[in-house]
Amino acid sequence: MKTKVALIGASFSGKSTCARALNSDSNAGDMDLGEGVGAARCPESATMIQWILDRSVAYVAVSVHVEDDGKGLRGLRDLKRERGDGRLAQIHFVYLFATKEDLKVRAREKLGKPIDAKLDEHFRGYERDDRLFRELMDDIVDVTGKLRHEVEAEVQAIASRILQRRAPGQPR
Repeated sequence: MKTKVALIGASFSGKSTCARALNSDSNAGDMDLGEGVGAARCPESATMIQWILDRSVAYVAVSVHVEDDGKGLRGLRDLKRERGDGRLAQIHFVYLFATKEDLKVRAREKLGKPIDAKLDEHFRGYERDDRLFRELMDDIVDVTGKLRHEVEAEVQAIASRILQRRAPGQPR
Protein backbone atom coordinates (compact mmCIF):
# COMPACT_ATOMS: atom_id res chain seq x y z
CA MET A 1 0.00 0.00 0.00
CA LYS A 2 1.05 3.54 -0.67
CA THR A 3 1.78 5.96 2.14
CA LYS A 4 -0.45 9.02 2.24
CA VAL A 5 0.62 12.46 3.40
CA ALA A 6 -2.22 13.98 5.44
CA LEU A 7 -1.97 17.74 5.88
CA ILE A 8 -3.36 18.99 9.19
CA GLY A 9 -3.50 22.46 10.66
CA ALA A 10 -5.73 25.40 11.41
CA SER A 11 -8.12 26.97 8.95
CA PHE A 12 -6.21 29.26 6.57
CA SER A 13 -2.90 27.43 7.07
CA GLY A 14 -2.90 26.36 3.41
CA LYS A 15 -3.75 22.65 3.67
CA SER A 16 -6.20 22.59 0.76
CA THR A 17 -4.10 24.89 -1.40
CA CYS A 18 -1.03 22.71 -0.87
CA ALA A 19 -2.91 19.45 -1.54
CA ARG A 20 -4.44 20.87 -4.74
CA ALA A 21 -1.05 22.06 -5.99
CA LEU A 22 0.72 18.75 -5.29
CA ASN A 23 -2.00 16.46 -6.65
CA SER A 24 -3.09 16.01 -10.24
CA ASP A 25 -6.80 16.16 -9.30
CA SER A 26 -7.63 19.54 -7.82
CA ASN A 27 -10.22 18.45 -5.24
CA ALA A 28 -9.61 14.72 -4.79
CA GLY A 29 -7.37 15.36 -1.78
CA ASP A 30 -9.60 17.79 0.09
CA MET A 31 -11.73 16.28 2.84
CA ASP A 32 -14.11 19.26 2.87
CA LEU A 33 -14.50 19.59 -0.93
CA GLY A 34 -14.76 17.38 -3.97
CA GLU A 35 -15.26 13.81 -2.82
CA GLY A 36 -14.70 14.73 0.82
CA VAL A 37 -16.66 13.75 3.87
CA GLY A 38 -18.01 17.27 4.27
CA ALA A 39 -17.34 20.14 6.63
CA ALA A 40 -20.88 20.36 8.01
CA ARG A 41 -20.57 17.35 10.29
CA CYS A 42 -17.73 15.82 12.22
CA PRO A 43 -16.88 12.45 10.70
CA GLU A 44 -16.07 9.33 12.65
CA SER A 45 -12.31 8.74 12.90
CA ALA A 46 -12.61 5.41 11.08
CA THR A 47 -14.41 7.20 8.22
CA MET A 48 -11.62 9.78 8.05
CA ILE A 49 -8.93 7.08 7.93
CA GLN A 50 -10.70 5.16 5.20
CA TRP A 51 -11.33 8.33 3.19
CA ILE A 52 -7.63 9.26 3.35
CA LEU A 53 -6.52 5.79 2.28
CA ASP A 54 -9.09 5.53 -0.52
CA ARG A 55 -7.91 8.70 -2.29
CA SER A 56 -6.17 8.21 -5.60
CA VAL A 57 -3.77 11.03 -4.68
CA ALA A 58 -0.78 11.08 -2.31
CA TYR A 59 -1.55 14.37 -0.50
CA VAL A 60 -4.78 15.01 1.39
CA ALA A 61 -6.02 18.02 3.34
CA VAL A 62 -7.70 16.78 6.51
CA SER A 63 -10.78 18.52 7.86
CA VAL A 64 -10.27 20.60 11.01
CA HIS A 65 -12.95 18.91 13.13
CA VAL A 66 -11.73 18.68 16.75
CA GLU A 67 -14.66 17.08 18.55
CA ASP A 68 -14.29 15.53 22.02
CA ASP A 69 -16.41 12.44 21.41
CA GLY A 70 -13.86 10.18 19.74
CA LYS A 71 -14.54 11.69 16.34
CA GLY A 72 -12.48 13.93 14.10
CA LEU A 73 -8.88 14.81 14.84
CA ARG A 74 -9.13 14.03 18.56
CA GLY A 75 -10.34 10.56 17.70
CA LEU A 76 -7.45 10.12 15.25
CA ARG A 77 -4.99 11.28 17.90
CA ASP A 78 -6.44 8.87 20.45
CA LEU A 79 -6.30 5.97 18.00
CA LYS A 80 -2.71 6.83 17.13
CA ARG A 81 -1.71 7.01 20.81
CA GLU A 82 -3.34 3.68 21.58
CA ARG A 83 -2.20 2.09 18.30
CA GLY A 84 -5.90 1.35 17.95
CA ASP A 85 -6.07 1.24 14.16
CA GLY A 86 -3.25 -0.31 12.16
CA ARG A 87 -4.26 1.66 9.07
CA LEU A 88 -2.78 4.79 10.66
CA ALA A 89 0.69 3.38 9.93
CA GLN A 90 -0.01 4.15 6.27
CA ILE A 91 -0.67 7.84 6.95
CA HIS A 92 2.03 10.44 7.63
CA PHE A 93 0.53 13.53 9.31
CA VAL A 94 2.22 16.83 8.42
CA TYR A 95 1.21 19.84 10.52
CA LEU A 96 1.16 23.08 8.54
CA PHE A 97 1.86 25.38 11.47
CA ALA A 98 1.26 29.12 11.41
CA THR A 99 1.14 31.64 14.22
CA LYS A 100 -2.29 32.93 15.21
CA GLU A 101 -1.36 36.37 13.89
CA ASP A 102 -0.30 34.93 10.51
CA LEU A 103 -3.53 32.94 10.28
CA LYS A 104 -5.55 36.10 10.86
CA VAL A 105 -3.64 37.90 8.10
CA ARG A 106 -4.24 34.95 5.76
CA ALA A 107 -7.96 34.92 6.67
CA ARG A 108 -8.33 38.65 5.98
CA GLU A 109 -6.53 38.28 2.64
CA LYS A 110 -8.54 35.23 1.58
CA LEU A 111 -11.91 36.58 2.67
CA GLY A 112 -11.24 40.16 1.61
CA LYS A 113 -12.72 41.58 4.79
CA PRO A 114 -11.87 42.13 8.45
CA ILE A 115 -12.19 39.29 10.96
CA ASP A 116 -15.79 39.13 12.22
CA ALA A 117 -16.98 37.88 15.62
CA LYS A 118 -17.61 34.33 14.38
CA LEU A 119 -14.12 33.97 12.92
CA ASP A 120 -12.57 35.63 15.96
CA GLU A 121 -14.28 32.97 18.11
CA HIS A 122 -12.71 30.31 15.88
CA PHE A 123 -9.24 31.73 16.56
CA ARG A 124 -9.81 31.66 20.33
CA GLY A 125 -9.29 27.89 20.21
CA TYR A 126 -5.88 28.30 18.55
CA GLU A 127 -3.73 27.13 21.48
CA ARG A 128 -5.94 24.10 22.16
CA ASP A 129 -5.92 23.13 18.48
CA ASP A 130 -2.15 23.69 18.20
CA ARG A 131 -1.58 21.16 21.01
CA LEU A 132 -3.83 18.65 19.26
CA PHE A 133 -2.05 19.06 15.91
CA ARG A 134 1.33 18.63 17.62
CA GLU A 135 0.15 15.44 19.33
CA LEU A 136 -1.09 13.99 16.03
CA MET A 137 1.71 15.14 13.72
CA ASP A 138 4.61 13.12 12.39
CA ASP A 139 6.29 16.20 10.88
CA ILE A 140 5.80 19.95 10.95
CA VAL A 141 6.19 22.68 8.34
CA ASP A 142 6.18 26.24 9.64
CA VAL A 143 4.24 28.15 6.97
CA THR A 144 4.44 31.50 8.77
CA GLY A 145 5.42 34.17 6.26
CA LYS A 146 6.26 31.62 3.54
CA LEU A 147 5.16 31.65 -0.05
CA ARG A 148 2.99 28.82 -1.33
CA HIS A 149 5.73 27.23 -3.46
CA GLU A 150 8.10 27.17 -0.46
CA VAL A 151 5.55 25.25 1.63
CA GLU A 152 4.85 22.84 -1.24
CA ALA A 153 8.58 22.14 -1.63
CA GLU A 154 8.95 21.36 2.09
CA VAL A 155 5.95 19.01 2.03
CA GLN A 156 7.32 17.27 -1.07
CA ALA A 157 10.71 16.85 0.64
CA ILE A 158 9.02 15.20 3.63
CA ALA A 159 7.10 12.87 1.31
CA SER A 160 10.28 11.92 -0.52
CA ARG A 161 12.05 11.23 2.77
CA ILE A 162 9.31 9.04 4.23
CA LEU A 163 8.82 7.07 1.04
CA GLN A 164 12.57 6.34 0.93
CA ARG A 165 12.75 5.49 4.65
CA ARG A 166 9.74 3.20 4.76
CA ALA A 167 8.66 0.79 2.07
CA PRO A 168 4.88 0.34 1.73
CA GLY A 169 3.40 -1.87 4.42
CA GLN A 170 6.34 -1.48 6.81
CA PRO A 171 5.55 -0.25 10.31
CA ARG A 172 6.85 3.12 11.44
